[in-house]
Amino acid sequence: MDTKGISTVRVSTGAGSGSHSYRVTVSFYDAAGATVDQASTSVTLGSNASRSLDVKMSRPAIASRVSRCAVQATA
Repeated sequence: MDTKGISTVRVSTGAGSGSHSYRVTVSFYDAAGATVDQASTSVTLGSNASRSLDVKMSRPAIASRVSRCAVQATA
C-alpha cells in the first residue's frame, strides 16, 4: 500500500471456459490487528488471465495507521 491509501493487487484466473466477474475486497489493518478501512472493486476476467488493480481506501487520510492489508476475491 502506498501513502495515498492505494493498494495494488493482482488477480489471476486458472483454466476454464468463458469469463467471470470477481469482487475484490481489501481490508486494511492497524498494528493491533483492528480493521481501519475496507474497499472493494470488481473485475471481469477470462480463463488464464490476470490483471493488476488499484484499490483505494475509502478514507485515505488514515493511511498512515495501516500496517498490513489482506485481499479476498470472490466470484
